[in-house]
Amino acid sequence: MAQTQSAPHTTGPIQALTAGYLRGETSHLRRYPGDTYGFALSSSDALAAITLDFYASQLQNFVQDEHPEIASVAATAKALRDWPEKRIPGLAEHGTAFRYGLTTLDILINDEKSLLNRLPAAAPAYVITYDPTARHPMVHQVAACQAVHFWAFHAEIQNVPEAKVVSAATLAQAMMFYGTVSNTPADRREGLLNQTLSVQAASQPAIDE
Repeated sequence: MAQTQSAPHTTGPIQALTAGYLRGETSHLRRYPGDTYGFALSSSDALAAITLDFYASQLQNFVQDEHPEIASVAATAKALRDWPEKRIPGLAEHGTAFRYGLTTLDILINDEKSLLNRLPAAAPAYVITYDPTARHPMVHQVAACQAVHFWAFHAEIQNVPEAKVVSAATLAQAMMFYGTVSNTPADRREGLLNQTLSVQAASQPAIDE
């Protein structure tokens, strides 16, 4: 029998989120605008669990009370830690979606070559994103930005290809200052894209592996 899975901001059993849930019709991500920036953490990413641990701690530290998302984040972090196959991420992990430079929820959910769509349905996964419906939206935005920066910092230490590190760090900037593509001024969006795409161009053969 399939286990019940509840969204991070609803009542019900708290279980690890999976790729199948996150890209499915009942996903809480579908409540947000499709052009909201999002950063996916996969079951095979060796940095995913510690990133979610950090994210949960930031939410707890900022809010200073029981945040409804923390239990979901913690459960998913445990499932990611227990997943048997993990590696330091390379460029090929994000495929076509990675080439967009600034990943959105629409890309993650609907692009068949996105990281989220290439994971098995039962694999634990999480998407760090800005949630304007959160009880403390600014806190949520800062925590999300810091978590993606945390991932980028540790990715650089682990010698993850520069293009992937720069892409994550740039996405964190976009998440912090704008939240969505529609809120990003055209000239600023072009500048953010140039930060990632110029580095990615030099690594294009590796992305296509």
